[in-house]
Amino acid sequence: VVALGQDIGVNGSDYVDVDEAAGIASVVEHLLGNGFHRLAFVGGEREDFTSSLRHSGYHDALLAAGLVPKPEHSVFTSFTRDGGAEGARTLLDCAELPDAIVCANDLIAIGVIDTLRGRGISIPETIAVTGYDDIEAASLITPALTTVDNPAREIGRTSARLLLDRLNGSVDNVTRHVRLSQHLVPRESSTVTPH
Repeated sequence: VVALGQDIGVNGSDYVDVDEAAGIASVVEHLLGNGFHRLAFVGGEREDFTSSLRHSGYHDALLAAGLVPKPEHSVFTSFTRDGGAEGARTLLDCAELPDAIVCANDLIAIGVIDTLRGRGISIPETIAVTGYDDIEAASLITPALTTVDNPAREIGRTSARLLLDRLNGSVDNVTRHVRLSQHLVPRESSTVTPH
């Protein structure tokens, strides 16, 4: 067995993951470095493992920068475009509007952008938006989406190699863990410093 994302606790199984929290932390650091300071988060389902890891990265990066995350600035919905639109509507009803929205994936971010545009809010001049995964649409929308490259192909290749090693009997019964790196892909949706 080779698991993706987390150790499933089966002796002799392997798992491949990326540091989700560090990926989101790089987004937070990028936004703070560009002068944004009221950051909000829109995640997938609250119980989802990936959503939880990415939210932790957002939360911990704000604390590390000396900022106190506001509970009303963390919204959980679904990993979809509609979920992003719903999350943006919730954040736009907050007493203090965020000046940047960190999204747990690119589909959520696209839904957020839809809603902001529908309300006449300029991106990134008024509110910056970031995603995660670097799907093809991220570079095609306007403004092009700042995101984190999630190495899906390399995760698949690595998982296949680990599985083949197991099938060939070339490893013992110990669990192997491979953590792959990812990187920030800065684009137009987060590059303007607010006034």
